Amino acid sequence: MHKIKLELAPGLTVEFTDREKALRQVEEFAERGTRFPVVIFGPEGCGKTAFLRQAAYMLKELGYEVFYLHPLDRVFLAEVDDVDVKTFFLELARKTLEDEKWGRWRWQFSTS
Repeated sequence: MHKIKLELAPGLTVEFTDREKALRQVEEFAERGTRFPVVIFGPEGCGKTAFLRQAAYMLKELGYEVFYLHPLDRVFLAEVDDVDVKTFFLELARKTLEDEKWGRWRWQFSTS
C-alpha cells in the first residue's frame, strides 16, 4: 500500500507512518464492512486528519468510491467514477464555502 505524503509545514513533507494497526482495521472494514459508524478521536495534533487522509486514499486503492471533507482546511475531494455525482458534490462544497453557510450541508444530507 502506498503511503501519502503530508505537508507538515511549508517545505516540510513527510510520509504517513506509524499507524499500522489502524490501517489494518481500515482494510478489515473494507473487506467485511461495518454497520456502525467508526469514530476517530484524540487530542489536537495526534494525527487524526493525517490518518483520515491516508484511510481515504487507501479505500480508493481498494476500489471504494470516497468522499473526503475537511471544512476547516477547506479540502473537499470526491474520488468517484460517476462524473455527475462528483460534479454535484464539488459544486455544493464550492458554493457552501463561498456562502459560509455550513448549515446547507446538514440540510442537503438530511433531505436525502
